[in-house]
Amino acid sequence: MADGSYLSSSQLLSSSAPASFPLSPSKLCSQIHKNASQLFLTRRLPEALAALEPIITVPISPQEEQQYANGDDASSRPLAPIATVSGSLRIKVWSLYITLLSAIVDLGPEDGKREFGQKEWKALVSKVRDGEIWEDIVQTGYGGREGAVDADVVYNL
Repeated sequence: MADGSYLSSSQLLSSSAPASFPLSPSKLCSQIHKNASQLFLTRRLPEALAALEPIITVPISPQEEQQYANGDDASSRPLAPIATVSGSLRIKVWSLYITLLSAIVDLGPEDGKREFGQKEWKALVSKVRDGEIWEDIVQTGYGGREGAVDADVVYNL
């Protein structure tokens, strides 16, 4: 990566380890955090956000999403990789995510539209301003347990 190129999260997910030895969630989150941090520091905000998404979201089908929206057994909902790592790594990832979202909001409408497209930028801003970030963090990072959210994450929010 010394040449300025960065691995995408999908490249990390698919090529970082042999198929018989998949990366542990901790190693995966650490590598993606490092990659996303470098993208953030070079002001490649859309790429940094895209890099973080695989570890802070739970890939579920539309049918499963409808089940959970209806309240059907939300306790059995799968966890995002970030929910299974150490507290210090979880804090680093969520802090980067929160800082990244803040920088995206601070872009303003013109730069936000140019970087993300008007619809996506407005959706991100709305998500931040409406407080949906808290709910996302609690659900995906802490299995729905508000009391388990690390104090540093709460402070950064």
